[in-house]
Amino acid sequence: LSQTFVQVNTSFGLSGRAFWNRFSATAGPSHIRDGGLEGGAQRTNIERQDIVDTELVYTNSFTIAPGIQNQIIGGIGYRFKEIGWDWLRDPVTGNPFHTQHHGNLFLQDTLRIEDVVQIVLSARGDLHPLFPEPQFSPRGSVVIHPTPRQSIRVSAGTAFRSPTFVESYVNVPNATPLRGVTAFGVGDPTLNPERIVSVELGYMLQEFDFFALELTGYYNLVFDQILLSENTAYRIWDHQNNPYARYNPDIAAFPLGQLRFANEAADFQQIGGELGVRVFPVTGLDIYANYAIHETLVLGTAQTLEGRELDQRTSAHKFNAGIQYRSPQLDQATGLGFDLAADFHVVSDQVWVEQVIDTERGGTAFVPFDLPAYALLNARIGIRFLGDQIELAATGTNLLMDGHRQHPLGQRVDRRFMGHITIRY
Repeated sequence: LSQTFVQVNTSFGLSGRAFWNRFSATAGPSHIRDGGLEGGAQRTNIERQDIVDTELVYTNSFTIAPGIQNQIIGGIGYRFKEIGWDWLRDPVTGNPFHTQHHGNLFLQDTLRIEDVVQIVLSARGDLHPLFPEPQFSPRGSVVIHPTPRQSIRVSAGTAFRSPTFVESYVNVPNATPLRGVTAFGVGDPTLNPERIVSVELGYMLQEFDFFALELTGYYNLVFDQILLSENTAYRIWDHQNNPYARYNPDIAAFPLGQLRFANEAADFQQIGGELGVRVFPVTGLDIYANYAIHETLVLGTAQTLEGRELDQRTSAHKFNAGIQYRSPQLDQATGLGFDLAADFHVVSDQVWVEQVIDTERGGTAFVPFDLPAYALLNARIGIRFLGDQIELAATGTNLLMDGHRQHPLGQRVDRRFMGHITIRY
């Protein structure tokens, strides 16, 4: 891995930056599942990946009228991406290299009226080599301060995620429960980007030095999600004429079909909110608690859902509470002091719908996995010397030792202790 970065600023509001990242790696699986492809079949080599990014930005602030300030930020950017990866090798030419050129334009206008109202409007346009049309992403927000230490915020906007190199160009066999049989994972260069439309309303109260409150509600609509979900079973004709469908002697397996990345037909709707309170009863003591509620709805017909109507991917209820204390110096000669902190988290049960290999259908199927509710307790204690120049600390995570998982297919989270030494000079 190597990285180079340069930035230039001028006194008249024009700035520019550029960076170049290069990456190469060889990796293999940490474990082999039932039906896995043993040996070097699942090893992968990234010969190199290069990203060159440049951006030119202009900023200008001016007064429209007494008490009304305006700031404009605009810019243009270009990004070059190239990768040589054996998982992206073209089955006909054998070429593992792919190159993309990206461009973008953006503009943001911020209007401030006294210290009472702030209005921010912004827009961004992106050019992607695989998209037939430019992608446009507008955003906006209004912040009102009824008093200097209160704020009401309304924001709305859209955003998108472009397909990755893997989603566009991958060409790699996937393991199935039957040894000797694979299902090819295949990219699709005609994918649409994933998109989200988001609206948020928030309120913050900080009128008092010993108390703060924050209340937030949001609505998200997510569509065109990219999944490895388009299944095609191979026919006898394919095994003679399709390069993907031929017997592969390197892994000693026949492909039964291909799994192509595709845009999800179902949409996801997310509604939620959060209430947070923070109290500072004495100097150095900080107590907080917050509660979040969230609901995910999968929108679509019975045909487009295909068993995904139960998908949550996060908890409907989350509660967090904690206490932090930072003592003053107990001894002026040694600068001795100590810190204490504890955080407690509780989340309700979850349902994750994940894709699994389905040999009967010749592709994948959506299967629900339950994730039980769990609680998490973390704590930290630290001792400071010489006026905070030296600090010794110990941290313990998951002190309840319940061995929970944070994803149905993830590793168990066990208890862990860590020590820290910090020297400031």
